[in-house]
Amino acid sequence: WTSTRSSWRSWPAPATTTRRWSSAATRSSAPPAAGRSR
Repeated sequence: WTSTRSSWRSWPAPATTTRRWSSAATRSSAPPAAGRSR
């Protein structure tokens, strides 16, 4: 089950995260990496 969990947790996580920070970046007009790093 570890392999399956890593698989499904590896593909849906980045997709949602990318869409989330993308929206925030466009709204904040700033890079997500800089805002998240600081």
